[in-house]
Amino acid sequence: MIIISCEKDSLESMPEKQTTFDNQDIIGPENKASSGRTFTDATGTIEIYIGSTQVFHNGNPNLVSGNAYVPNGFVCIGGGARINIPYAYPPYSSDPGSLLTMSAPLNNGLFNGWQAEAKAHSRPNGNPWSLLVDVVGMRLKDNNGNYIPAQDLKNSLRLFSRTSARAGHPSTSVAVSNGYQLIGGGAKVNWSGYGNLLTESYPLGNSWKVKSKDHLVVSPATITAYAIGIKNTIPNFGSFKIDQVADCKTPNYYASIYSRDAFFERSEGYLTTCAGGKTTYNGNGRMLVGLSSFQRDGSFVESKDHLSTDTGTICAYAVGIKKIL
Repeated sequence: MIIISCEKDSLESMPEKQTTFDNQDIIGPENKASSGRTFTDATGTIEIYIGSTQVFHNGNPNLVSGNAYVPNGFVCIGGGARINIPYAYPPYSSDPGSLLTMSAPLNNGLFNGWQAEAKAHSRPNGNPWSLLVDVVGMRLKDNNGNYIPAQDLKNSLRLFSRTSARAGHPSTSVAVSNGYQLIGGGAKVNWSGYGNLLTESYPLGNSWKVKSKDHLVVSPATITAYAIGIKNTIPNFGSFKIDQVADCKTPNYYASIYSRDAFFERSEGYLTTCAGGKTTYNGNGRMLVGLSSFQRDGSFVESKDHLSTDTGTICAYAVGIKKIL
C-alpha cells in the first residue's frame, strides 16, 4: 500500500471556542465570477446566482483546493463542493477516489465567495481528478425596484463560527444570534498528517452542524462550523421566510457511492441558498464526496466508502428563501 502524507501545520488540542465575524469595510480586487445561472423569485425582488468553478491540483495530485466567487453586485450566502473523478465501479481498486475536507464560506469579511478542499486518502487516484466548487449569491431589489448595493446588503449579514476540540471524530455546531436567520453554512476540517474527512455539514434550525472522522489510520483533528446569518428585516425591502428541507435514505443494497437529493415544492416559491449533507456508516466509515447547490430549488449529496466496504444512510438538506408579502 502506498501511504499519502498530506502534511499541514500540526494542531494542538484545544477546547471549544466560538467566534463571531462582523462585516468589515474591506476593499478587495474585482471578483472573478464562476460560471453559473441566475434565478428570480415570483416577486421579482430576490435574485439567486448559482455558479460553479472547476479547480485542478497545483503541484500535488493528491490534494485539490480552490474558491468560487459571486459576480459583482451579489453577496455570497451559500455554496458546496463536488469531486469530479471517473470512478471505477466496483471495487474501486484502481481508482479509490478522493474525499471532501472543506466546503465553507470564505472567511474574509467580504461575503464574496466559497472555498472547498478534497484529498486522496491512503492511496493516490489512478485517474486525473478535479474539484467543482459551487457558490450561491444573492441580490435584492428594494421597494422602488432598484438593486440594493452589495455593500448595504453585507451590513445585514454576519458570519458565525465555532471550532471543536481535537479528536478522531470531531464534531460541533454553531448558531446564529437573535435577530438573524440561518441562510447558509459550511465546514472546514483542520487536519494534519494522514488526514481527517468530512461526514456531516448540514442545517438544523438556526444552527449548522458538522462532523468528520479519521479513516483506517488514527489521525485526530479539529473541525470548524460556519453559519451565515441574515437579519430578519432589510431596510426598504421587507422580510424573508427561510425554510429547510431534508430527505434521507438507507439503501437496501450495497453500492460504494450513495446519492440523495432534497427539493422544495416548486409551488412553495423557495430559491436554494445552501446545500447540506450527512452520511452515517456501520463499519469503518462512509464520507462525503458531494454537497451540490447547483439547483434552483434543491440540493444533491453524495457519499462513498473508501478501501473498506461499508453501508449506511445518506441525507440531503437544502436551505431556501422567499419574500414575505
